[in-house]
Amino acid sequence: MVSSTSRSSPHNIEPCVSEAMRQGVLKRRDHLRLTSALLSSQLSAEDRHQINQVFDLVRAGRIRLTD
Repeated sequence: MVSSTSRSSPHNIEPCVSEAMRQGVLKRRDHLRLTSALLSSQLSAEDRHQINQVFDLVRAGRIRLTD
């Protein structure tokens, strides 16, 4: 049996990404978490794409940053 954690990244970005997309809000601590993950060399291409998508939506004003 293959473990689902064997292919997941060490950064658990999925909750941050899905919550930001669903609510249209990104908390500052989650922004920091995503930024740190993006700068990490241990990210999959899919995770990197999802983070970039969230940051693009922040720049476009569709997701806003909150404290």
